[in-house]
Amino acid sequence: MFRTMKKPPAAALLVLMAVLGTAQLAAQTQTQYIDFSGYRWMVRRNDDPQGPMDNRFGPLGVNVFLRADGALILKIAKYNGYWYSGEVDTVQSFGYGTYTFQVETPIPKLHPDVIVGLFNYKDSRNEIDIEFSSWGWAPEDIVGDYCVQPWTTPGNLQYFDIKRFTVPSTHQFVWTSTRIDFYSWIGYGPRPPANDPSLVTSWSYTNQAGIPKTTMPVLLNFYLFDGKDPRNYPNLLMEVVIKSFTFTPLQ
Repeated sequence: MFRTMKKPPAAALLVLMAVLGTAQLAAQTQTQYIDFSGYRWMVRRNDDPQGPMDNRFGPLGVNVFLRADGALILKIAKYNGYWYSGEVDTVQSFGYGTYTFQVETPIPKLHPDVIVGLFNYKDSRNEIDIEFSSWGWAPEDIVGDYCVQPWTTPGNLQYFDIKRFTVPSTHQFVWTSTRIDFYSWIGYGPRPPANDPSLVTSWSYTNQAGIPKTTMPVLLNFYLFDGKDPRNYPNLLMEVVIKSFTFTPLQ
């Protein structure tokens, strides 16, 4: 899920200010924030295609919403003639500990051209992912994956079946200096024991060379595969609802 943030050079900003006027430029570039699950998050905004996968990311009220009960909604929607995706990033960075994401959306009902990312990120070699997508294939091909970037390194990527996640679910990784343990289970309760059928899947990553050693912000995103216009699947979901995020530092 590596991305490159593009910032206009100072000369380009001066030209843009001359054309648009300072007030209009400030309105376009003003950073938006939300408070979700007890943390401050920045709403990503870019009108030119950027990584991941050449996507545009839109503002509050178009691609990012906070529901009355505090849940976060990320949508893919048409805006100013283009398809825009949704992403929020924590202002705070986090280190070793337990990262838990509660997802209200029935994952098998997601549109096949979208990708859900629940992860922390600093750069292409410091990133821990939980993702859901069919990666542009058919609706029935949607899978989950646990990944420690770079995904191209053998042993860094593990796919799992998501067919049982037709109800709210919880997804978690526990990051320490020696291992990363991933878990996914049905419902919002505490993590079930290993022999409990509601614990759908788990995976342990123990490659010492691949485990990140730096603090990172948390990102939640919902974007289009290859940045392409979505195909016509009107009964499948173009939004994801994330009920909560929690972080428990390693004791």
